[in-house]
Amino acid sequence: MIEQLDALRAIDFNWTRQLKSVWRDQPYHTPAIHQDVLEDLIRYFLTNTRDPEPDNEPVGRVIVGPAGLGKTHLVGELRRRVWEESGTFILLDFVGVKDFWSSVALGFLNSLQVRVDEHRTQYDGLIHKVASLLNLQPQLADIAGRLKGRPRELMSELVKTFLGALARRDRAMTQQHGDVVRALVLLISEDLECGSIAHAWLQGMDLDATELRDLGFLAVKKPAIDIVRGISWLLSLVGPTLIAVDQIDSIISESNAERHFDNEGIGAEQRETQSIIEALVNGLMGLHEVKQRAIIVVSSLEASWEILRHRSTVAVEARYRPPTVLNALSRPQVAQMLIAARLAPTYAAGGLSPPYETWPFAPEAFETAVGFSPRQLLKACDEHRQRCMAAGKVLICSTFENAQPLPSPPLAAGLDATFSHECAPPRSRACLT
Repeated sequence: MIEQLDALRAIDFNWTRQLKSVWRDQPYHTPAIHQDVLEDLIRYFLTNTRDPEPDNEPVGRVIVGPAGLGKTHLVGELRRRVWEESGTFILLDFVGVKDFWSSVALGFLNSLQVRVDEHRTQYDGLIHKVASLLNLQPQLADIAGRLKGRPRELMSELVKTFLGALARRDRAMTQQHGDVVRALVLLISEDLECGSIAHAWLQGMDLDATELRDLGFLAVKKPAIDIVRGISWLLSLVGPTLIAVDQIDSIISESNAERHFDNEGIGAEQRETQSIIEALVNGLMGLHEVKQRAIIVVSSLEASWEILRHRSTVAVEARYRPPTVLNALSRPQVAQMLIAARLAPTYAAGGLSPPYETWPFAPEAFETAVGFSPRQLLKACDEHRQRCMAAGKVLICSTFENAQPLPSPPLAAGLDATFSHECAPPRSRACLT
């Protein structure tokens, strides 16, 4: 059996989440945290994406709250629930962004390559669903059998089959997005060169025109916005899509900090940063017009969203609902569940049977954690662990009064002060839990 102090030393109180962790189910999920917001978002997603060809695209949703409230964790739970509903989840990463639409196109492409399970990726699911929608399985099986071992001929025939069937369904859209469909189908090729060319074309890279013509491409290059529009159209044929935008606060805070200098007082790097924020504002508004059968969910600090809203040159309300504000821990029981979820795996693995599930954090201690963010509570628990390590024995924690509760959300008018306290350093990929 593991010793008590060793067990406490092994507990994971990590309070940061990388953006890429959104793709993995977390072992420490506490359903009670933001469950009402999660259920509201999923209901909204399912209700507003039922129609494959809606007259009006559903407006996006915005989730705001101070750092440490679990925004990235919520996005990860959205991903899990969207997959349970057989939808597609797209995660956009704008860290280090140079061009908005190129970043979006890459986000779509990278997200489709993520594994839903050990057998298939989202991309595999897309191709399978399109084939099922168009009743192509018998044809595809016949083609694969006839042209086995001849990958170039096989891919040419597969592309022709998909495009022909799509054209019979919607000729205009197939003509508009034919090259995007071609590239997506070519990604399944066993010919690595063929697949690499298709992947590079979808990213807008400069490629040899002759090679592209040999593969049937009509355009040597398409604008990234058209790539996004084409992929979104194909996705819309087979199901709904949720597009998540998270961890944009460092970009906005850097730009906001520099906007007070006139053009003579800033260098090329600062001007580039300001242009990035303008592209982000305009792009998030434009993405609403480009997507199809999809919901955009933006997660950020409240101050970040206010800057985006104020800098927009178009009506934000016509594209995004007013923000939903996340709240701090409001009940001791929820705080207790959060910590119990962290302790249980280690205790079980070590064969340790504690006197109560949150040991050594006494049940009454969680009365003093009301108003904390999950991050603050995890940090307070880690600080108590350090005191135990220093003492060489396990001490019972009966209060978190020494930790500071979450301050009231700042007013939008105090944007600069907000950023100086809330935002992560520029270009950081870690988000507080």
